[in-house]
Amino acid sequence: MTTNTNISTDKKVSAVQKHTEDNLWVIIQEDDGEITTLNANGEEASVVTVGDFLQGGPDPNPSSYEEIKDYRESNPEIADGIGIYHPEYDLITAEDIDGIADEIAAREQQKQEEIKEARQNIDLPEERLNALEQVGAIRDFYQSEDDYIDFAVTYGKLKATLSDDELDEVEKRERMDLYDRYNRNEERYVGLPPEIDVGIVDGAYKVKKEDEDDDLLASFRIDVNAFLTTEEDEVQKYDVTIVPTSPHDKSRRKIIDGSVFNRTTNFKDNVCIGTTTTYEKGDRYLTDLKRLIGHQKAPHKDIADDVGIHGDEFVTPHKTISSEGWIDYKESEYVYDDSDTDGIDERWTIESNSLEYDEDDVQEFIKRVWRTRDPQETLPLIGYIYSSFFKTQIIEKGGAESAFPVLSIIGPAGVGKSKAMEGLYMGIGMSRSAYGIGSSTAPSIRDDIASTQNVPVWFDEYIPTRYDQSKVDQFKQFVKKSVDHKTVQTSSKTHDTKIYPMTAPVIISGEQFISGDSDQRRLIQVEYTEQAIQPEYFDNYESIMGNDIDNKEHAKAMYPFLMQEYEDGFLSRWSRCKLEVENWVDEQGIEDIQALERVGLVAIKFGVELFRELGLEVGVDEDELPTDDDIERAWEHVSKHMGSTNRSTYLDEFVSLIGEAIKANYISSVSDYESNDGSYKLVHADKAKEQLRIDLQEAYAGISKYLNDHGMSDQVELLNPQDYASKIKTKAKEDGSYITDEGAKTPPLGRVMSISTHQAEQDINNFSRAKINPNASTNDSNSVDPEDIPDDL
Repeated sequence: MTTNTNISTDKKVSAVQKHTEDNLWVIIQEDDGEITTLNANGEEASVVTVGDFLQGGPDPNPSSYEEIKDYRESNPEIADGIGIYHPEYDLITAEDIDGIADEIAAREQQKQEEIKEARQNIDLPEERLNALEQVGAIRDFYQSEDDYIDFAVTYGKLKATLSDDELDEVEKRERMDLYDRYNRNEERYVGLPPEIDVGIVDGAYKVKKEDEDDDLLASFRIDVNAFLTTEEDEVQKYDVTIVPTSPHDKSRRKIIDGSVFNRTTNFKDNVCIGTTTTYEKGDRYLTDLKRLIGHQKAPHKDIADDVGIHGDEFVTPHKTISSEGWIDYKESEYVYDDSDTDGIDERWTIESNSLEYDEDDVQEFIKRVWRTRDPQETLPLIGYIYSSFFKTQIIEKGGAESAFPVLSIIGPAGVGKSKAMEGLYMGIGMSRSAYGIGSSTAPSIRDDIASTQNVPVWFDEYIPTRYDQSKVDQFKQFVKKSVDHKTVQTSSKTHDTKIYPMTAPVIISGEQFISGDSDQRRLIQVEYTEQAIQPEYFDNYESIMGNDIDNKEHAKAMYPFLMQEYEDGFLSRWSRCKLEVENWVDEQGIEDIQALERVGLVAIKFGVELFRELGLEVGVDEDELPTDDDIERAWEHVSKHMGSTNRSTYLDEFVSLIGEAIKANYISSVSDYESNDGSYKLVHADKAKEQLRIDLQEAYAGISKYLNDHGMSDQVELLNPQDYASKIKTKAKEDGSYITDEGAKTPPLGRVMSISTHQAEQDINNFSRAKINPNASTNDSNSVDPEDIPDDL
């Protein structure tokens, strides 16, 4: 019995048919979309056989031909809704029931004659004829072109009549059928050559044999997800899923290239990567495997070998992202290939199952992260991270912005540099651990910087004296190349050349800036101070660094938001921010600020604006977000190290190193020797007009030895003594210069340069009077303005 609701008249017969058996009749009625089986009395009825219908059959089937006719005549208003279902005629209504009944009788007679004819002409043993007749298939067998074995497989009830030899033949045919269905499937393959001897049987690759069991070739199959296009177009690559036959193993997705099919060892190393996957043959069958895989139907996609914006997609280690969220694999044009550089993969924490985010967590993160310490120190970092998402596009724009700076965080131990970065790093979908310098090899550092275009790579603990000097030099070279996307080339033993573009935005934290005037022009330099840590920020810090907020929820909201900015045309915002920076720099009167330093200021403004807009979008109140005044304070903080008046020069570094060498006893005072053959003399010690008189050549020799002994000779770029002499002469002519005389008469040293220690402490980063005069104190030095020193002292 069946009742179906809300189906059309066209569908009502098939709906009833599902509930009938062969050669059975059913009376149906449609009433307001409902179809019900009925008998002539309007009661729910069971099925009626053909014989019942033709002969007015007996109980227990009360519905009969005459009763149906009577029911129609007494209920003319629903006559068209009453009928009899027959497998050959569908719905039979009152108008045609008499004629169809005669036709059905004639057909039944013809069927019996055909069965008789089939039995007389089929050349089969009597027991098989009886079996065919018993299952009602003798006429069908007679009319088919199949032999008995194939027909028996089709009619499952006949399979029991087959002999053991015939069953073996059936098994062989089924294997071949499986091979053909998989390997010749037009939905899966295109133009597969017939001479390939390798096929898939039961999920494994096997070598096809005509008269014996197939040989196992590999205990897995390879499904091609996409054929990948490389820039070189020399080696075809494939995005594949390796599917093992064992239920105790798991499928694995991998990027492979065509060269894995050249040698068995290469194939095993790159493809047999599961716990149960094996390859049983030699090189001979790898060609067939390659052809089998190469003829699979799969889309063609482009390779993205780094994380970043490619085309209109943000390619991540898992999937690609648009402004709408994750892009379905079938719709994506790019596939991430991490086979060359895997620096970012292990740290990426955003899963590809969903980009839906917890709005409360995103709100709390945005409200708190910029106030974990004084905003003048946090906003440069936040602005840099947001703007670096567009680093490649900014560089490609050309002009003055054909480079993008490195961000450097400096501060004393314990001031919170690393913790600040940990919280933010988790907030952009990365693990909290920094990239290593000391623990990493030069190739791994190279790979780290080459692995991404727009997710910053953070190196912590930049303390050059801790590491091998060659590693520090190599690190600085990689970082320098990252500013304008220069490349690093390597050669293999086979003389193959590999090119690595140094594309990552780079953040460095440590206790000292990268030194050198030219290097500092490539930096946004942010000083972290103890004064920036105030009680009002403690709760925010604890929330960001604790378990109250899942920081990566912010990343889930940030990346689609930034892709929307990319799609909307971010360069118009960048140009406006650039104009605001130009106006501010002019107002501040910062002299000789370089183009790359200006880019750094624009990046802060641009990035903080985007951070603020995302906050508004997720429901953060405007008064809990950074203001333009906060951005200007951040500008003021970083601009202390910009421009010719603020940037450390080669001479500034040299004078600072004099203090380091004196403190470390590499340069000695004349008072240390009875013969008075020392290198420097402190004049007016502990007075406001305190001066360091020092011989240039001796100072140079002491500094050189100090740098060599501490492994810093290649890190610090020393000029020759003659160049320093020229700079000293020029500097001495400047009003208010810390060089008070290029050749002050100083017995027993003769004429040597004279340095105002108070002025030098005020003008030069990392110069301290206390390194030269143990009696000096920071408070003492800060209390004296060199401009106020009387001339007669």
